[in-house]
Amino acid sequence: MSEKSNPVTASTTADYLIGYERILDYFQQAQKECPKGVGLKRDRKASGGYITLQFKLGDKRVNKTCGCYLTMQGITDALRKAHLVASGLQSFSSESRFLAWYHKTSLSL
Repeated sequence: MSEKSNPVTASTTADYLIGYERILDYFQQAQKECPKGVGLKRDRKASGGYITLQFKLGDKRVNKTCGCYLTMQGITDALRKAHLVASGLQSFSSESRFLAWYHKTSLSL
């Protein structure tokens, strides 16, 4: 089978990625699917890669842990939590109630 009969396109690029490259591509796709006002950020530590959630709380943008590792499943979980946080930000009127809910909900899921 020749290369010309099976070209690599933007929609099939992920099919050719392996290992860490595939995880990074999946992470970038998940970042695009985040709800408005909430984002995913990679955090690197000596013990491994983690995902944090960024969102605006009051007048400042905060970066909070979500308890997810930089794996395919961790990215999926972080995206689900990002959607929960977006709805939580709209539901709570005070920062302290939101943060209490966040620490209880986000880390336990």
